[in-house]
Amino acid sequence: MVNEIMSDVVIASDRNYLHLVSICVVSLFETNPDRKLHIHLLSNGVDVEDLGVLKTIVERYRGELSIYPIENLRDRLTVDVPSTISVTSYARLFVGSILPENLDKVLYIDCDIIFNGDIRNLFDTDLADNLVGGVLDPLISCTYKKEIKIPMNEPYINAGVLIIPLNLWRSERMEQKFVDYLVANGGKVHHHDQGIINAVCAGRKKILAPQFNVMSNSLCYPWKELYKINTPFYNQEEYKKGISCPAIIHFTGAIYGRPWIVGCTHPYANKFLQFKTKTAYKNIPLKPNNQSILHHLEGTLYRLLPFELFKRYMQSIYYLSYFKHSIKK
Repeated sequence: MVNEIMSDVVIASDRNYLHLVSICVVSLFETNPDRKLHIHLLSNGVDVEDLGVLKTIVERYRGELSIYPIENLRDRLTVDVPSTISVTSYARLFVGSILPENLDKVLYIDCDIIFNGDIRNLFDTDLADNLVGGVLDPLISCTYKKEIKIPMNEPYINAGVLIIPLNLWRSERMEQKFVDYLVANGGKVHHHDQGIINAVCAGRKKILAPQFNVMSNSLCYPWKELYKINTPFYNQEEYKKGISCPAIIHFTGAIYGRPWIVGCTHPYANKFLQFKTKTAYKNIPLKPNNQSILHHLEGTLYRLLPFELFKRYMQSIYYLSYFKHSIKK
């Protein structure tokens, strides 16, 4: 290899999503051929056979793979959490104690992403005294910040791509702080583990360039609309440059759908499918589209209506949802 610097990448998955992990890993190796990569999989009940498939992929690219069982996640949380997402998502809160003590800084990624370019600048990010590095989430309103009790001018990052300083998390007992925050909120935190990280790490977040986590909403909404509702947010030139040449593409669903599900209209869906052909899962069919009528209507209206009318529709849905949420509380 040209560059022998080891870069550590962490992914968490249960048995339902390991095919996405394989596609993600292939895209990482394919687009970063000069990096020596060590994949750390946090495995929540993944079958031995599937783990073997992933090991074959990593070895094909001369990378390294380490596997860490995390079946005790619910015990670690010490409180019941909503079932609206997989409990595996909370694994990122515990990387400091799960991973070996000799690891200092890692790149944590969700499995619903693909890599699309060189990310050496991401690996080389200097966090200084910050507790986490991430990309600003493009569609966060003040209401979400109120939910997790952070100031309106506090950055809110998406937890799908994170640079984590493990030694700092260990020395500052971040794992316990995360759990304490979760318990104090009765196990119900808006945006789950993402909300926890944004709340507990408030004031000490490194904002990464937008190209390192281009989410679906980044491609759906004009910059001026996102700038109105986000404080802080990227300037127009920086943001447009980032989303026009994404290094990491995050399939967060929303209007486009996801490329492993029938009916996806995401502009990078074909890129995902190309990487899929290089895995043992190349012949598995796309999953049926079981999205709700409301989500289906959202995508249809986005394609048919002028943006201003679509925006008004989405605002009405948002306020109705928030009103219902407030009544339940």
